[in-house]
Parts: sequence; C-alpha cells; structure tokens
Amino acid sequence: MFRSRSNHRSDSGFTLMEVVIAVALVAILAVSLGPLVMKNLQDGKVSRAQSDVQAIGNAIETFYKDTGSWPNTQNDGTGTVDYLTSSPTILVAATGGITFTSQDDNTTLSNQLILNTPTYSTSTRPHLSAGWNGPYMGADSLDPWGMPYVVNMEYVGDATHTVLVVSAGPNKTYDSFGTTPETSTGTDDLCYVLQKNSQ
Repeated sequence: MFRSRSNHRSDSGFTLMEVVIAVALVAILAVSLGPLVMKNLQDGKVSRAQSDVQAIGNAIETFYKDTGSWPNTQNDGTGTVDYLTSSPTILVAATGGITFTSQDDNTTLSNQLILNTPTYSTSTRPHLSAGWNGPYMGADSLDPWGMPYVVNMEYVGDATHTVLVVSAGPNKTYDSFGTTPETSTGTDDLCYVLQKNSQ
C-alpha cells in the first residue's frame, strides 16, 4: 500500500507578502484621503462658527427690538459692560495690544440673553410695550476651536467703530479688534456685523 505524499500548506493564515500588501494599501489610502478629511473637518468648524456668530447677532438684534436698548447692562444695573462673551472668565490678547477680560458673569451672553440677570424690565408683548421677552438664544458655547465668542459692546452708538460678534477662528486670536474701524478683512476671524462704522 502506497501512501501518496502531498505537500499541502496550511491555509489557516496570511503570508507575509499578503500582510505587506494590505498594510501598503491602507497607508496609501490614509495618505491620499487624510488631507481631504482634515479639510472637511476644518470647513465644518468654519461653517459652525459662521452660523453661531449669526445666531448670536440675531439674538442681540431681537433683544434690541424688544427692549429698545442693547444688552450691555451690568448685573447690578449700575453701568455698562465693554464686552459680552460666551465664557465667564477670559483673558485674551488681540492684535494691536488690545486685551479684554471678563472677571465675572455679568458680561456673559447667557446672563444678558438667556437668564436676564441684569433684570431688564420684562414684557410679554414687546410689540406693544418695550421689555425683555427672552430667552433670545439657546445655551451659549465656545467656538469650534475652544475660544469664547466675543461682542465689543463698548462701541454701540459710536460711529467711528464697528460692533462685531467674533469667533477668533482657527488661529485663536481676535484679530478683528486690533484695527479701527474693526474689521475681519485679512484675518481668519468669523464675524457678524451688528453696527457698521459710518465714516
């Protein structure tokens, strides 16, 4: 009785050549698709920030239509705030040496447009009698790059300045506040204009 000898190889695994080819294909795909994915992620962040600054600007404009004043009163009603921010505590330097800080919650968008912390007089029918009829927006948040949205309310009514709602953009620097009049031209800031300078 003869037994036939067969030279089988085990089919239970991959050969080294198959593994090398698979790794090479994955690497080629990663290199070719990586930049496209990153660009789409960045474009998504820019779109979200543009939408957010417009929503904040619209909320402030609606507040103004309802109350007849801008949302820039301190909590105790004794003065005005220079900047509204979506974060209670910031210290950020802008181009041109401008620095703004908010040390407590009285300058937050949330207190002005959601909670009515300064206790503006209210009205359930602002079209008949002026008054706060908020909340004017949902919860405030940071921009897609982790920076607060900022509104330079100190210039409301000043014809030499532009009042902007600003996202610092990808470079995380508020470049728009470093010029007079304020502008986002030539910067990566994303802005909504509340009041344009008239000069």
